[in-house]
Amino acid sequence: MESGTPATASIDQTPIAEERLYAPANGTPYWTVVMPANVINAALEQEFNTLAEQWRSETRHMSLAADKAANFHLHQIIGMGDKVLPLILQELQTKTTDWFWALRAIARQRAPAIPAEDQGVVRRIADIWIQWGRDNGYLRS
Repeated sequence: MESGTPATASIDQTPIAEERLYAPANGTPYWTVVMPANVINAALEQEFNTLAEQWRSETRHMSLAADKAANFHLHQIIGMGDKVLPLILQELQTKTTDWFWALRAIARQRAPAIPAEDQGVVRRIADIWIQWGRDNGYLRS
């Protein structure tokens, strides 16, 4: 596949993924595959929602993000990888639930840098992640 060329489904040639060059401000550029934000499997969404609700239910009483991050259901969500980024980012637009740990674990070196002045400012960090999602094709503008 040529860089920037969408991969297509075999039946109707609908774009299902696109290869993009990601150039972080503080690192080495690399190629990544991006799924369009509108390609979300219903079964995946249901599994994500079930796991997210279980995670919230089991960690609702916890105040430390590290304790919430240790939950098995969040680990299952993280294990789902890039394909759940649109779902997490969509939720982050309305709820600033403790998704930052999962986002960093999934995005890894692609994660946006959070400026020192924004660290600890939950709404600002959420906005940075949402913009990152738009810039990288995980959310529609």
